[in-house]
Amino acid sequence: FFFFLMIRRPPRSTLSSSSAASDVYKRQLLLLLVAAFEPMLPLGPAAAMNAGTAHPHWQNAFGRNPALAASSPWLALGGGYWRPYGLEGVDQAGLSAAAGFERWAAMLGISQFGFDRYRERDFAVLGAFRAFPTVAVGAAAHLLTVTTSPVRTEAVVALDAGAAWSVGFLHLGVAANRFNLPRLANGDLLPATVRAGLSAEPLEDFAVALDAAWSEYGGETSAGFELGLLPQLKLRFGVGYPPLEYAAGLGVVAGPVEVDYAFRYHPQLRDSHILGLRFSWW
Repeated sequence: FFFFLMIRRPPRSTLSSSSAASDVYKRQLLLLLVAAFEPMLPLGPAAAMNAGTAHPHWQNAFGRNPALAASSPWLALGGGYWRPYGLEGVDQAGLSAAAGFERWAAMLGISQFGFDRYRERDFAVLGAFRAFPTVAVGAAAHLLTVTTSPVRTEAVVALDAGAAWSVGFLHLGVAANRFNLPRLANGDLLPATVRAGLSAEPLEDFAVALDAAWSEYGGETSAGFELGLLPQLKLRFGVGYPPLEYAAGLGVVAGPVEVDYAFRYHPQLRDSHILGLRFSWW
């Protein structure tokens, strides 16, 4: 639930004839010309697994499949921070909360991406309902705002819907993000993304996940796994294409507290480090 706008310009202070500054400038151009309002920062296990449309974790509901909010504990709070690809002055952060009530679950979230005076924010509310013991459905509404100066802010509403099905150790998920096709004030369309995912937990401490996503920009596939070495330590790995991206990380659990770390590598944008913290009460 972190987003990028298509027509951005890097600050003039980044322009330089030195090779080091030129390299940073090229990376900024690649980063800042990403399609409008595309989620770039998954939190929780998906940050390192690279896949989460079907993996039953409540943080995968944001920006992926709102039906996964049904996996929320009684109460959960989470947050995360990163500096995308080490770019100076560019950062992202987010907070979220979730609550589960038997067959119902609700979530709230806010995230922000920004550099200089430019800010993108996503205010989200999600709901999920377990229609059957093995089937959950969910929906989300996002208020997406773009601030380009202290006196100029525009906003659009984006809608998501999804479903999740579980039987035994197998999980399936499908979702449509921004299915209402919102447009920015300049007429730019925020295209819909359709997702499908498969997740399995054949062993108590081992899970695998596979995702596929399609939009007008093309298709993407990703896969990853999580291995619990100890009750307090989980290792995660993932890969995505195109382009060929790698991710790895871990989760450390201490009672209701879990700390997540993920390292992600992009062939053009280089590496990123993502930190997450959450509290869960079952």
